[in-house]
Formats: sequence, C-alpha cells, structure tokens
Amino acid sequence: MRRHLYLTALLWALFVAGVPNAEAQPVVAGTPDVATAQPRIGLVLSGGNARGLAHIGAIRALEEQGIRVDAITGTSMSAIIGALYASGKTPDELEEIALNLDWSRHLTTSHPARTSPSGANRKPGID
Repeated sequence: MRRHLYLTALLWALFVAGVPNAEAQPVVAGTPDVATAQPRIGLVLSGGNARGLAHIGAIRALEEQGIRVDAITGTSMSAIIGALYASGKTPDELEEIALNLDWSRHLTTSHPARTSPSGANRKPGID
C-alpha cells in the first residue's frame, strides 16, 4: 500500500512537472498566448474494484462542472475506467457497462495456467 501511494505521488509529480511552460512552447502566430491558455487537467484514479467504479461518479461530476480532462491515469479497475473514458465513453455508458457486466465471469481467482481452454481444471504437473 505504501509503495502504491509513493508511485501515485511520483506519477502525479512527473505529470505536473511535465506540463509545458512558456519557455518550452514556441509561440506560433494564431495560437493563444500561454498566459491566457486554459490549464491542462490531469486526472489520477487510484485502484481497487469498488473505488474504480466510484470514479465513474467523479468523472460525471467533473463533466457536470464543465471541467475537461486532458490526461487520465489509473491503477487496476480505475485504469480500465480511465481507458474507457479516454476512448470516448460517457459516464452514463460507463455506468451501464458496470451495471450489466458479468463480474463473476471477468473477475476470477483461478489462475489461467491451471485451467484448460475448455474450462476444466488441469491436474498439477500435467501440461
């Protein structure tokens, strides 16, 4: 858990440090001045199944406030939610997917190497 928090903080710091500044961007005719440009927004989503699904509500709240996300990152379930949102899914579509997905089929504790393609359990040591 401590490592996860450290990595999240590190990624956030790298993202903030990577936001371009006035010296890094060439001024091109017809582009807005850096001082008047909209800030870039990065959304960092933490992991965990329930937390990842709760992020759908957070994304919905951001959209309702007119806050446009420029970059998104996440861990575990939140990475899936973030990827679906980045691909163009709306919060309503994300919620529909979450409510209608067969979770027992997609989230399993069985190891794929111990299950044959037909779904029958293999005997240990036999390939």
